[in-house]
Amino acid sequence: MSNPVLGLPPPFEESDMKTVVFSLLVLVTTASLLLAETADEVRRQALGKWERTLAVQGSQFRMVKDIGEETETVSVLSNDGELVTQWELDYRIEVVDGICVFHMLDLEFTAGPRKGEKVGEQGKYQFRIHDDKWHEIQNLQIGANDAPQFNVFERVVSSSTVNASTNGEVGNDEPELRFEEVRQLFDGKQSVP
Repeated sequence: MSNPVLGLPPPFEESDMKTVVFSLLVLVTTASLLLAETADEVRRQALGKWERTLAVQGSQFRMVKDIGEETETVSVLSNDGELVTQWELDYRIEVVDGICVFHMLDLEFTAGPRKGEKVGEQGKYQFRIHDDKWHEIQNLQIGANDAPQFNVFERVVSSSTVNASTNGEVGNDEPELRFEEVRQLFDGKQSVP
């Protein structure tokens, strides 16, 4: 005789069905935890130098992101390698429902026309590292003042090579600053890319 409510054959009573459902939930949860990356694993993948090109008012620039253990240094260089501006910030990475979130904390400009200016917490953005590319989406959250922006950085150097060969530094010489070329991005009225 079958169960009239569930339409199941007699061996599958409601109490047995609860056990089966609970077992499946435990199995699915365990599998998803094993597959999910931790924030520390993502942080280790992020270590190193990343680069992308940036066009401002018809001029091309290189943006170099150097991710260290606790800080990120971003340098904007002209086509001929001159340092235009640079900032450093503390960061925190978290993984929320399988989405990597990069929190930018205590941003301070270390070179360029805004050198010495402390901006403080600059926000957060979603990102993913895949095939030695850093994909980031900024301004996606509700209430963001600017339109969403999608950037892709390519890995230039892994963290072990950065530490061994360059001490993590970009542009050691004091450069000629080209403020007018990047004024739109760095005038203090727009968020830092």
